[in-house]
Amino acid sequence: MYTRHHNNEDFRNKKDFCNGKFDRKFDKFREGFFNSKHPMKEVFAEKISSFKPVNISENEEYYALQLFAAGLKKEAFNIAIKDRVLTISYKATEDKEKANYIYQEVYASSFERSFKLNEKVASENISAGYEDGILTVILPKDPENNIPAQEIKVS
Repeated sequence: MYTRHHNNEDFRNKKDFCNGKFDRKFDKFREGFFNSKHPMKEVFAEKISSFKPVNISENEEYYALQLFAAGLKKEAFNIAIKDRVLTISYKATEDKEKANYIYQEVYASSFERSFKLNEKVASENISAGYEDGILTVILPKDPENNIPAQEIKVS
């Protein structure tokens, strides 16, 4: 009859997985693909580094948008609101003296993120600050449009 074996051991932690050949081949592929001379490096590396992750939280008084962008200059950020769309952009500047990197994973590239604001945001009172690599945008709630949910009892 059929017997099922449950092998819960993570095969990647085994040092002798294919006698290490898989790890060596994958490392060689990765190094070759992201080597500074590879034509696809510029295409993918800048696209990946230009995406900045965001967390948005809410409390009773405001929404807080945190954009994670370490190593950037706060003077180069631009925050604008038009037609209830919040746009955060960054214009990277070219360094006069480029470092001779032997390996690079962090790029200071330009980016833009946009967010549709709901009617609860008082757009005239938005504030922002940049500290420890995190751009925080405070979006206060408009008390006139911030009506709590109403419970309706079923009879």
